[in-house]
Amino acid sequence: MHRSFLFLCLALLPAACATPSLSIAPRYGTFDVDGSFGISSTGVVATNDLSDIGIAEDDGVLGGRIDFDFGSPHLTVATQSSSHGGRGTLTAAIDHDGVTLDVGDDVETDLDLDLHDAALTFDLVPGDAVELGIGLGVTVFGIDMAVRDLATGDQIETDQTLPIPVLAARLGAEWGRFDAEALVTGFDLSYQGDSASFYDVDVFGRYRLLGGRDHLRGSVVLGYRLMTFDIEYDDDESDAELDLDLGGPYVGLQFGL
Repeated sequence: MHRSFLFLCLALLPAACATPSLSIAPRYGTFDVDGSFGISSTGVVATNDLSDIGIAEDDGVLGGRIDFDFGSPHLTVATQSSSHGGRGTLTAAIDHDGVTLDVGDDVETDLDLDLHDAALTFDLVPGDAVELGIGLGVTVFGIDMAVRDLATGDQIETDQTLPIPVLAARLGAEWGRFDAEALVTGFDLSYQGDSASFYDVDVFGRYRLLGGRDHLRGSVVLGYRLMTFDIEYDDDESDAELDLDLGGPYVGLQFGL
């Protein structure tokens, strides 16, 4: 997973080398989780609501974002990892790698998500006060999910990494020390039996506490991020489906030069 993110950064490094402006923003948020999951080796996949098997929200999510601003283009590289877990009851049977968990089984579920993405946009509207750009990028999505039967200890686990090319659009505006931005990425992809639909909306407002636009500066950031995934993939001899909505507010600090 981390190798995929490193490759992503290196692939876009030539564009970043010439940038006159750099900002780094660590951020922290709380994200609600909604959706469904199923896995089967029979070719017919029945899904369980994530809330039924114990997945609802996370105590907190750490992430980070780096922006390289040429004026045009504008490169954003971001990363976020989260862990979710809880207990619930299966409403649909799941089976994988010779293990079957039946309807009504009480289970404990652990879900780890990794999201690494990069977007390169080119301005359609010149100027500093308003930014409107379109472009492309890539998202590397990783899921590691384990469902364990509390009575028997039997466990089903799936681990998958999917790189997804995306289209990107960016809209920003600035008023003195305050500015706001919306970055939207998404795409539908089918490849060798796997399919993925992914959309990501990241909106934030930023207030500059110190510094100016052309030298060392520090800002406080308040934003909201919403991600939707609809993924079907093969895991060995099994078919898996994950429909996931992950979203919530975040706060952060941004340091730039």
